[in-house]
Amino acid sequence: MGRYQGKQIQACILLGGLGVRLKPLTNSIPKAMAPVVGDRPFLHLLIDYLRSQGLRRLLLLVGYKGSVIRNYFGSGSRFGVSIDYSEDPELLGTGGALRRAAPFLEDTFILVFGDTFARVNYGEFLEAGYETNCSLLMTVASRDAMGLPRGNVKVDEGDRVAAYRPRGGKECGHVDAGVLFIDKSVIRLLRVNEKSSLESTIYPYLIERGEVAAFIMDGRFYDIGTVEGLRMFKRHNAQIGRPDSRDML
Repeated sequence: MGRYQGKQIQACILLGGLGVRLKPLTNSIPKAMAPVVGDRPFLHLLIDYLRSQGLRRLLLLVGYKGSVIRNYFGSGSRFGVSIDYSEDPELLGTGGALRRAAPFLEDTFILVFGDTFARVNYGEFLEAGYETNCSLLMTVASRDAMGLPRGNVKVDEGDRVAAYRPRGGKECGHVDAGVLFIDKSVIRLLRVNEKSSLESTIYPYLIERGEVAAFIMDGRFYDIGTVEGLRMFKRHNAQIGRPDSRDML
C-alpha cells in the first residue's frame, strides 16, 4: 500500500489568468469556464477527473472573474468534492497566487494548472511524489506524443529535470504538463504580494540544486489556453467521452 493511501491529499488548481488568447470568449468568463460539452465548462470536467482519481479536497486559486467560478461550484458538494478558495485580486502571477494561498496549503500538495487536462494516473503520481527525495515532482509528456519539434523540459537519465526552457529548446525532449507535487517548503522562495511566476522563480532555483524530479506520463495533455487548443480538447473529449468512474484508482 502506497504512503498516500488513506490520506486526503489536497489538490490546488491555478485559475487566475486573464485568458487573453481566448478573447472575446474570456471577456465575460475566466478561461477555465469555457464550455466544452454543451454548456459544461472545462473546469467541471477537470474536477470530475480529479474526483474520479480520489482527489476530493480542492483549493481553487482564483483571480480574474473568480466570482463566476465561485457561483458555479460553491462548496463543491454538488460535484462530490470539498472546495475552498484563495483569491488573488491583484493577479500576481502563478508564483504570487501560490504565495498568497500559503495559509491554506498543506505540507505537501498537488498543484494543477487550470488550463490543462492531463490524464495522469494520480495513484502512481502520488506514490512517486512521496518516494522521491525532491522538493518538486513535475509531470511531463514526451514532445513526440505532443507532436512538437521541441519541448521545454530536459530530463536526465535519473529522471531529474536538468533544464527548463520556457521558450523551448532543441535539447528538451519533454513538455511540462502542468501537474506538480510540491513540498510547501518551496513557498519560502516567493515574496508576499510580489508578482512572480513558478517558471522564472521556483523552477530555476530548484533545478540548479537537483530538487526537481520528472514524472513521465503516457500520451499527451491538452492546453485550452488558445482557440486551437480549446478546439483540440473538444475534439478529444468528443472521442473519449467524459471522464467517469472508470478512471477510479
